[in-house]
Amino acid sequence: MKRVLGFLRRTAAPWAGRGTAGGRPGDTAIESALPDTAPLIAGDPAPGAGPGCSGMPGHSPLAMPTPFDAMRSGFQVAQLAVESQAVVTMRLMGMGGAWNTPFDESYRMWREKPAAFTEAAGRAVEAAMKGQPPSAVVSAMVAPLNRDAARNRVRLSDRGLRKLR
Repeated sequence: MKRVLGFLRRTAAPWAGRGTAGGRPGDTAIESALPDTAPLIAGDPAPGAGPGCSGMPGHSPLAMPTPFDAMRSGFQVAQLAVESQAVVTMRLMGMGGAWNTPFDESYRMWREKPAAFTEAAGRAVEAAMKGQPPSAVVSAMVAPLNRDAARNRVRLSDRGLRKLR
């Protein structure tokens, strides 16, 4: 599991802004090899504008999305799937008595969902209303869900298997 998550983070890092100096264009070999895209409307682009989707920091709101933006969104969705599956597995093992979980874990499962999905939907709507491309909308939606799933995975994995007596 750790190898899969590490692979996803290493692979998505250049496009997700992780592992780069703020996710600015030119911070990675791939982004520096991309041609500079011109804005759709004449005029000066925002400072630091370059290739990439308009949802990325430091990019012009009018920059054209690249295939790497769709790849980044796909990696974020895959990371969410892996993290969620790990959390579900640990919670089910806890219900079966094999994993050391807090007594209120079954309540916490239901309590955290509405807030997480409301935040995710709000960010997706905000990105769509700003006119960002679909890859940026997906990234905006998946980011808070990834954050919460990763917190749950770390919290539950630190507790470990229940010790037999």
